[in-house]
Amino acid sequence: QLLKMELSRWGNVTRENAQLKAHLQIKEKVRGQLRLARVVGRDPANWWRTIQIDLGERDGVRVNHPVWTEQGLVGRVLQVGPHRAQVALVGDPSCRVSVKIRETEESGVLTAAPFTAVDPRLVNIIHLPADTAATPENTVVTSGLSEIFPANIPVGKIVNISHSHGSVQTTARVRLAVDSSKLQEVWVMILPIVVKR
Repeated sequence: QLLKMELSRWGNVTRENAQLKAHLQIKEKVRGQLRLARVVGRDPANWWRTIQIDLGERDGVRVNHPVWTEQGLVGRVLQVGPHRAQVALVGDPSCRVSVKIRETEESGVLTAAPFTAVDPRLVNIIHLPADTAATPENTVVTSGLSEIFPANIPVGKIVNISHSHGSVQTTARVRLAVDSSKLQEVWVMILPIVVKR
């Protein structure tokens, strides 16, 4: 039993080391200040839409700061208190994301779908061209066309494409890279405050 306990403990250490390496890789790839935050709360009524983190205004966190993990995009800061912040998750109707399909370079907007409340990892890309070259398993990343999210953060993979007869646009269903129900830690990108003159 003692040996099993010791093996279990070392297994946890190995997992923690793997997580630390992943966190370090994120920091190396991104310009700007990143702060690691713990998930400390969820709204039971809308658990798939928002999370609470243990960083706030006093840590430099502001509304619309992007949030992600080594797996991919998590969302954006929605509200900020002195020591905590609320994050709108990708899939929340208030967290639309400008994205592109890596293989085709086509751009669209990631948004919630009617089925997102049932399966929060499934969302839609709207405004794709009617003759899109995208196919299932193509990779979706942030486009960098918005002021909130930097380019090329992984978002998910296309599940299927929906062509509406006579429409000038196409919709794609996407499975998100991040399982928000398992989030324990996230990175917040602290952006410098721009003073307008």
